Amino acid sequence: MSHEDNIRKKIVPNIKEDEESKMKAALRGKDIIVHCDETTDRRGRAIFLTLFRILSTDTSEPPKIVVAAVDELDQVNAQTCSQAVIKV
Repeated sequence: MSHEDNIRKKIVPNIKEDEESKMKAALRGKDIIVHCDETTDRRGRAIFLTLFRILSTDTSEPPKIVVAAVDELDQVNAQTCSQAVIKV
């Protein structure tokens, strides 16, 4: 197994799990706004972003925006975008 494969298969999944746990804890009990955006990458693939804006009752604190998910979509339409948001 190459060094890159080891990172991709063993280290990245652990980091992803840790970051998801942190995000869930940060979102628990908070009001959020869901933002979505679709763009294309250099290869012409459709990339769909789901962002969460975490609202605070403290008006002096600016809202925090976190990337909830980045998905590559085969087709971009209401159904595929909705499914991506629901999955998050």
